[in-house]
Amino acid sequence: RAGPLAPVARDAAAPPALFGILRALAVDDDAAVRNHAADVARLALDAESMDDAEKDAFMATFYERYMPWLVEPLYDVRISEGGREVALDDAARPPPPGARVANAGACAHVCELLAYCVRAHQYRMKYFVLRNNVAAKVVALLETGARYGDKPLQLAALRFVRACVGAKDDFYNRYLVKNGSLGPALRLLAPPDAAPAVEGRPPRLHPGDSLVTSAVAELAEFVRAENVKSLVAHLVEVHGDALRRSPLHRPLLEGLETRHAQNRDVLERASRGLPATEDQRMTSAQLERQRRIATEDQDEAYFDDDEDDDDDDS
Repeated sequence: RAGPLAPVARDAAAPPALFGILRALAVDDDAAVRNHAADVARLALDAESMDDAEKDAFMATFYERYMPWLVEPLYDVRISEGGREVALDDAARPPPPGARVANAGACAHVCELLAYCVRAHQYRMKYFVLRNNVAAKVVALLETGARYGDKPLQLAALRFVRACVGAKDDFYNRYLVKNGSLGPALRLLAPPDAAPAVEGRPPRLHPGDSLVTSAVAELAEFVRAENVKSLVAHLVEVHGDALRRSPLHRPLLEGLETRHAQNRDVLERASRGLPATEDQRMTSAQLERQRRIATEDQDEAYFDDDEDDDDDDS
């Protein structure tokens, strides 16, 4: 098996309960059992109630002995077609009618748990991601889910990517850029064969417009709003075409381009020993986009406050 399980075997001296939970999550055919197993695994990973020494010992044991079993479904994606299950690499292309990802539920639960680990566990999760290239396996589920029409699987994979971006950690930012992990997500906004927009007509929704594309757009908007500089530059310079192909998301690209121009201007002025100002040396179009984005942000804040007031009145 070419995955993190290759050098790992079950430790006979280890308590079997957690192992059994992770195996149920991976292989049980009952969705209810998998849901309960995921809940128990999530509780087990929440070690905040432990003292520091106990927490460190548990985390070390879990990441060494159990984490490889948790991510096993990502390395063994199964496809159900024609009444049989085959490995993803052996599945028919294009998928025949009725084909589906047989262990999509297990893979989705794994993505959710990994997203939690990114938020809750710091250096141990970073080391595991780096050592096992887990992100590549998660991101591959975006394309697998698109091929087999499994949007819940895509959304679960996106939540892992969103957790990495939301950490605003240079390690995850460099990792995502270096491994091209944002490319499959950005390509979901507009497939390469999407029909071009017709001037003078409102943009048409294509079949990919859904919760999935909304989640991708929210991820890119987070990068812009939080000004995650390395990812702003990466999205504009490498993935601008994916945003440009989707008329619905061109304002998002304009916002990213404005942010990128601001960041470059600040760096240039700093290199020349000048005070950093974000509104100088920008084109009129960039300034206009900046003003429009600021207005939209203010409108959103106004309506959010209005909703809070309504809740208080009720």
